[in-house]
Amino acid sequence: MIDYLVSWLTRLGATDDIAELAARAILVVMVILLAFLANIITKRILLSLVAKAIRRTGTKWDDQLLEKRLFNRAAHLAPSIVIYLAAEVPFAGYERLISVTHSAANIYMLIVGFLVFDALLNGVLSIYRTFDVATRVPIRGFFQVSKVILAFIVGIFVLSILMGESPKFFLGGLGALTAVLMLVFKDPILGLVGGIQLTTNNMVHIGDWISLPKYGADGDVIDISLTTVKIQNFDKTIT
Repeated sequence: MIDYLVSWLTRLGATDDIAELAARAILVVMVILLAFLANIITKRILLSLVAKAIRRTGTKWDDQLLEKRLFNRAAHLAPSIVIYLAAEVPFAGYERLISVTHSAANIYMLIVGFLVFDALLNGVLSIYRTFDVATRVPIRGFFQVSKVILAFIVGIFVLSILMGESPKFFLGGLGALTAVLMLVFKDPILGLVGGIQLTTNNMVHIGDWISLPKYGADGDVIDISLTTVKIQNFDKTIT
């Protein structure tokens, strides 16, 4: 492709250097336009068809996934995949530029993948809350832990891409950072242990009435998360 453009521009009177630079610029613009086109097709056409199909179904779980924007977030993968696959066309012969483009696309896809997983968990949680068991066995805390773990893993992969090191390099150094991590994530860890105790011992359920004057709490439990229990007081305030 680039050789054809260079030859064509040369026949038009351009010097070899200018012809090659112009040819690469044209190909870069074409890749950007192709990514933009993929974005439009995915978001305005495919997402519209998916949304219409979901609204016609009798099930409710897919509506929750649509409401949590899972498909919208997944659509962001389309332009990044196009750029990743087409990077070698305008940058042929420049391995460094190809590597940088691939790294940027990989980082973007990792972040989008995390956002898709986050939307999936939010949708599953919304579906779970429609069942009676949700008032007796809250699982939001476990989902929050899953998000923290995945964010940590994604962060390691992003660092490995930016620094050109294997993920094992960062995982190997975690031993020395254990104490720091324990300090930073002290509240989530304590909250996770507390959440497990609340769930396994059936100590507190959503809808229970709790009175703790010391903390200004006197009302119904409305949410149990990783580190907090929300109580709606009689005056509609939240503790």
